[in-house]
Amino acid sequence: MKLRWASEMMPLIAGSFSAVLVGFLLSFGWVTKTPWARGLGLILMVFGLSLSLLFLIFFRDPERFSLAEANKLVAPADGRVMVVETLNEERVFKGQARRIAIFMHVGNVHVQRVPTDAKLLWTTHFPGKFLPAYKSTAGFENEQQWYAFSHAGKKFAVVQIAGLLARRINCWIKPDAEYARGTRMGMISFGSEVDVYLPLDIQVSVKPGDIVRAGETIIGEWPKP
Repeated sequence: MKLRWASEMMPLIAGSFSAVLVGFLLSFGWVTKTPWARGLGLILMVFGLSLSLLFLIFFRDPERFSLAEANKLVAPADGRVMVVETLNEERVFKGQARRIAIFMHVGNVHVQRVPTDAKLLWTTHFPGKFLPAYKSTAGFENEQQWYAFSHAGKKFAVVQIAGLLARRINCWIKPDAEYARGTRMGMISFGSEVDVYLPLDIQVSVKPGDIVRAGETIIGEWPKP
C-alpha cells in the first residue's frame, strides 16, 4: 500500500530533522570540540528522531473507501464514539438534531472525511477554549470549525473541535462545491474531537464505546424514499 502523509507535516518534519543534523555535527566534533558538545549533540539527535517518528505516525493519511450503499453515512474521523444523543442545535438545524461525538487520541489518523455525498453550504471558525476532549463541555466550549452540508435537500453538519493539545484546525474544502463521500475535508493537529449533527430521521448505527474509522465505518443511513 502506498504511504501518504498530510502536507501539514512538512514544516514540522523539517524542524525535527534539523535538530538531528545539528546533534550529529555536535556529537562528532564538527562544530566544536568542547566537552559539553557530545552530550548536547546526543540529546538533540534523540529528541529530533523522537519527534520525527511522532510526526510520521500522527500525519499519516491512508487511502480509505467504502463500498456501502449510497444512502449510508461513514464516520468523518477515526476514534471512539463518546456520545450519541438528541439535542437542540441552533447553528444549522435551528431545532432538534442527533449528535455523534468521536474522540481522537494522538495515535489515530487525524484526517477528516465527508460522511456522505453532499454540497458544502458554508464553513465557519468559532474561537473558544482548549479543554481536554474527554470533558463533556469540550464539544460546545472549545475552539471549532463548523461545516454545514446539504444532501438531497437535508442539512447536516460536521464539526472539528480543538482540545488541550490540538491547537490547529485545517480546512481543505470550500463552500458551494459538491463533495463525494469519503473526500478529505481537513485535519486537527494532535488529538481532540469531531462531532456530527444529523436529522432526526437518520437511523444511527453506532453507540458510545464503538471504534470507528474515517471513510469506512457506517455510522447511519438516510431514509430510503
